[in-house]
Amino acid sequence: MAEHDHEQDGVAEPARPPLTAAHAREVTAGLREAMDDVRRSATVLVARVRDAHAACVRTPLGQVVFPVEADPVGADAEVSCAGCLPTA
Repeated sequence: MAEHDHEQDGVAEPARPPLTAAHAREVTAGLREAMDDVRRSATVLVARVRDAHAACVRTPLGQVVFPVEADPVGADAEVSCAGCLPTA
């Protein structure tokens, strides 16, 4: 693959020399670190969404019920903060 020029936006880049084993380990370590960062961020996001839902943060904002955009059945559907308001 290193013998091919990579073209992006009409500009040819020179072929890159093969990686050394040491540099390849650095690159893969960087990828692992980035994936770990994404996992940590996703974990934090999930916890915050869960906490926000449990706290019914939409209620004081006047957004008690909101439409579900991707309804697989095709019927009109709504999602509310369960337990925030009495159901009628």
